[in-house]
Amino acid sequence: MARITADRVLETTTTEGTGVMTLAGAITGYRTFGSVCANADTAYYSIWGVDASGVPTGEWETGLGTWGTGGAFTRTTVHASSNAGSLVNFSAGTKRVALTATAAAFPATLPIASGGTGATTAQAAMNALAGGVTTARVLRGNGTNVVLSQVTLTTDVTGILPLANGGTGQSSAQAAMNALAGGVTTARVLRGNGTNVALAQVTLTTDVTGTLPAANGGTGQSSFAVGDLLYANTTTTLAKLADVISGNVLCSGGVGVAPAWAKVNLTASVGGTLPVANGGTGITTLTGIVKGNGTSAFSAIAAPTGDIVGTTDTQTLTNKTLTDPIITGTIKEDVVLLTDSSFTVNTATASIYVLTPNANATFNGSVTWTDGKSITFMVSSGGGPYTLDWGNLSLTWIGGSAPPLPASGYAVVQAWMVNGSRYAVFVGNTA
Repeated sequence: MARITADRVLETTTTEGTGVMTLAGAITGYRTFGSVCANADTAYYSIWGVDASGVPTGEWETGLGTWGTGGAFTRTTVHASSNAGSLVNFSAGTKRVALTATAAAFPATLPIASGGTGATTAQAAMNALAGGVTTARVLRGNGTNVVLSQVTLTTDVTGILPLANGGTGQSSAQAAMNALAGGVTTARVLRGNGTNVALAQVTLTTDVTGTLPAANGGTGQSSFAVGDLLYANTTTTLAKLADVISGNVLCSGGVGVAPAWAKVNLTASVGGTLPVANGGTGITTLTGIVKGNGTSAFSAIAAPTGDIVGTTDTQTLTNKTLTDPIITGTIKEDVVLLTDSSFTVNTATASIYVLTPNANATFNGSVTWTDGKSITFMVSSGGGPYTLDWGNLSLTWIGGSAPPLPASGYAVVQAWMVNGSRYAVFVGNTA
């Protein structure tokens, strides 16, 4: 099938309705569709109804139709019509069918294939002719066509692009760098100054940020407290050791271990012997009593057996023999006050017992009495008078027997034990 265009093709038909029309032959001076079309060819058409005088009746239709063998013409696509653009239900009577070019056959823009651009604006036309709008591409000849592609700087340009046109004006990287930097002054860097980028020295207080690590010659620390010490905590970094209270010293933690503040371990951390001039003894071993020798090292003398008693000591002497002692001051003895009807004695507890019976009383409790110890008893009659049985004290009375208790005051008795025997003597009564 083909799209047919031809001049002076006009036939009549009397077919009614919206279906396939049967063409009845050409009007004088015109050709038939069959003379230019083969079976199933298509062509643009125009149909309009006429009266007996050939005057149009008002029914009309244009579109694209298909011609079939035997003069059958099918209205395939309606472009416009007196029926609001739809197939016209033609009335009885004569209709004329022409092969023509309808308005729809002429596009709004001439396509590229017909010598146009297919576009309605200059920009759209340029885009269509270029074959695309890929970013960062130019129209470039490739030996066969002009197409969109990137510029190949090694082959597509010539000369040196000057600085004023966005280039460097130089043909080597080093020369270009020198030209753009504006100089080659030693020990200067390209630095922004608020107006331009120019060669200048770096201002460390304003031009750098972050903290320089130890691996690059810094400390890796951005702040310190008074007294902080720096130490290597790894093979490539530094850490801070904070200060501590006075009296501590910096001590090694051992190989590969961080140092720390600590008290001096005199056993493990000190070598040598501290001399007398520095508060030591000047010697490393001592046996017996230490004796000073002025500024020379101390010496040691043998210590007596047992505890050593100082001249100002106040401890109790046990198992000590005093030879011709001179006692200065008052001798203090322990006193026990007892109010009861039953008494016990312990020379380790007291050496003076003041007894006030509250009934007829007796010594029937435990007796702990060390040989050589004496006890002074001061016994009142209490609220009685009451009697006192010296009971299991087993006393041997010197010069008589146990005294009666006085009506008032105290009876004073001195008792002691020698070689396991206890003795007592009545001293007298006292208020």
